Amino acid sequence: MNILTYVACICMGLGIAAGAHGAGLRYRFDAIPAPSAPNFNTVTAGWGVGTNGTVVGADPVDGTLQGFSYARNVFTSFNVPTASYTIAHAIAPDGSIVGETALPGNAISGFIYSKAGAYTIYTYPGAVYTRFTGINKNRVISGNYYDGHEFHGIIYTKGHATQFDFPGGTNTACTSINSAGEVVGNYEGSDGHYHAYMLINGQATSFDYPGSTYSDARGVNDKGDIGGLYKTAAGATFGFVRLANGTFQSIAYPGATLTTVYGINDKDEITGQAETTSNAYFPYVAHVR
Repeated sequence: MNILTYVACICMGLGIAAGAHGAGLRYRFDAIPAPSAPNFNTVTAGWGVGTNGTVVGADPVDGTLQGFSYARNVFTSFNVPTASYTIAHAIAPDGSIVGETALPGNAISGFIYSKAGAYTIYTYPGAVYTRFTGINKNRVISGNYYDGHEFHGIIYTKGHATQFDFPGGTNTACTSINSAGEVVGNYEGSDGHYHAYMLINGQATSFDYPGSTYSDARGVNDKGDIGGLYKTAAGATFGFVRLANGTFQSIAYPGATLTTVYGINDKDEITGQAETTSNAYFPYVAHVR
């Protein structure tokens, strides 16, 4: 029995994420059977989960980092044609997938992969690379770009991107957007630490997981619940869910040494990455019990 199967069996038996603040949610964890996982590629993860429970992410296949979708126990890999790598970050209700990709001769670019199988590629003007990280039902996309010196958040719609920088911060990323246009992400504060934020009706508000030294919001659903990750003073990494009422819950994949939450849907199903005791990574999905 390999470590992925072993850990999955443990999780099927335990299946509960402890709530550090408030009663929280009870989760059943399942490892996603990615062909190459567990492996040492740090972006091997479930990066987003759609309204119907479809997980998208990234996993190395035949030496190439490829995007994947996972639904109804079927794992499907895909790669933007001619690209050296593809990472799928989010999936819209209509099945469109967004992410990042590296094409020959081009900067790293954001992509939209339609349900019909067509690709749209976008690079922010002058950017070293561009990521698309979230998409809502109106096909409005969140993301970020790097200008060679600093990260900037972007909101993209109908071929045009608007830049967003957290007030007073640097290295801003917009990581997810819900149907109401509410955005979450992270930024570097003047204290040198990264903080999570939410952008609602043009008002940006910073928040941190209580007691953390690093907080990063990665997903937001239409209820306003947020998924992300945080680091403790001892350097441990855990996922979190922040309910719309402000209640925080720590997320730890049973038996793993590291857990992140990268995506959350309207059922509060979450996906992300876990690390084995041998320092290899695998994607997971967790369902509310």
